[in-house]
Amino acid sequence: MSGQISHAAANHQPASAAWASLRPARRGVRRRREPSRFRSALALAAALILAGGALGAGAGPGSAATPVVASPAQSYIVVLQDSVADAGAAAAAHQGLFGFTAARVYRDAVNGYSADMTPAQAAQVAADPGVDFVTASRTFHEPLDPVSSVTQVAPSWWLRVGGDPADLRTSSGGGSAPGDVNVNVAVIDTGIDATHPDLNVRGGVDCNSGSPVTVTPVDAHGHGTSVAGVIGALNNGMGIIGTAPGTPLWSVRVMDDAGVITEDSLICAIDWVTSTHKDEDQDNDIEVVNISIGGQGADTPECGKGTDPMHYAICRSVRKGVTYVVAAGNSGTDFADTVPATYDEVLTASAMADFDGRPGGFGATTCGAADWAAYGQRDD
Repeated sequence: MSGQISHAAANHQPASAAWASLRPARRGVRRRREPSRFRSALALAAALILAGGALGAGAGPGSAATPVVASPAQSYIVVLQDSVADAGAAAAAHQGLFGFTAARVYRDAVNGYSADMTPAQAAQVAADPGVDFVTASRTFHEPLDPVSSVTQVAPSWWLRVGGDPADLRTSSGGGSAPGDVNVNVAVIDTGIDATHPDLNVRGGVDCNSGSPVTVTPVDAHGHGTSVAGVIGALNNGMGIIGTAPGTPLWSVRVMDDAGVITEDSLICAIDWVTSTHKDEDQDNDIEVVNISIGGQGADTPECGKGTDPMHYAICRSVRKGVTYVVAAGNSGTDFADTVPATYDEVLTASAMADFDGRPGGFGATTCGAADWAAYGQRDD
């Protein structure tokens, strides 16, 4: 996939998301199956070019060599073959051979790593028989900061999914409490404010430091905390009421202090979520994940194998029992052109409702007495 991912200019809304622009990047560096006698020659030639530059055509004794300007390094994601037993050892071996430093190692949803390298180094890595594919990492920008309500409100979407205004609490007494819901939900976003009194935050990790680091969750931006509120805000007389009040929430921060979200951080997050199903602690198993980040793109065959490492990671995580709920976007366009919303393996939420299976949106509502067609975007 290539091209531009645009970021919606609307505030965060529960059935959709604030989006980011994708910087164009070279993608899809595939491992070429060159005959072994040519592979060695190509590697030697590349090493000579990187070390000393290439001579210009016709250069000889007394002629000045034509200087070669090395291509700048950028972040790449390396997906290894499943037969490679230790991704960390493979990353270390490539570092030693090709002269770069791996930033992240993935072991659960993806067998691989990410690293800053030049296109020439990426091509060398892709030629290794133990490498499945190599792609350039995409970069996303921060979503818009939503505005929270001071007093508890019953959003239209909460009413639409069956919420009863008679159940709203006007104070903290007698409302929902942590423990009422026993499904762990991870929010892959800007983080979650662990001190927020309206949320049941159990823990979290930060994926911006090179690996998922266990932290006390924070959210300097606010977007992830707002998403968490839509999912599980307590019924306690303040803010909003969540879809499942009291849901145990796990913060997975992927946005750095500069407001940038990279694809390798997203894969780090997906990899960590998947790892919770492999450790001995059953209390931390993440069963549902929300991703309200995305952009322009298309579905890819074979779960993105060879072309889209984020799709590839999500597919393998789903096979471990994780359900991914993602946003369709606020653009009002076909989400067949939006990732990860277009992936077959995720549940995509939108503000649309179809009551009769016919075009035009004129079917009578089956969700209570309200005429939801009149709400339009307010139903977000």
